[in-house]
Amino acid sequence: MKQKRLTDLEWTMCWMAVRYAAQRRTGVCMGLPADLIRAYYHRFTPWQKQMLVDDLRKMVRPNAVQPRETINDKPEWLKFLAALEPDKHYEVTDTANERYTVFEVNGRVYPLHRYLEEPGKEIFLPVENIVT
Repeated sequence: MKQKRLTDLEWTMCWMAVRYAAQRRTGVCMGLPADLIRAYYHRFTPWQKQMLVDDLRKMVRPNAVQPRETINDKPEWLKFLAALEPDKHYEVTDTANERYTVFEVNGRVYPLHRYLEEPGKEIFLPVENIVT
């Protein structure tokens, strides 16, 4: 079934929520990436994903003077960012000969399909189980 694209209002509210919440440290703000993935990932257009990526990339600053304005230490936001960036995805095969499209955050390799299904869970492939 084809997903209905976001209305202009839905998109504006998502975009504004991301820009606000990514720079906060409350539990609600940390849960927003998972909520957005579940509700909207398949409805975001490539252009909308790129807009979110562009904004979040500006918040990844290794030597930031004000760390609270970054997402460097927020794995929830880093996974959200990586899931939205198709050029960060790559293919791997595990020891059971299963193939996965994955992305990497902080040294962990996440199967994209599992992240999209259960973004609030920490489901990753141990590197010792990856063959190629």
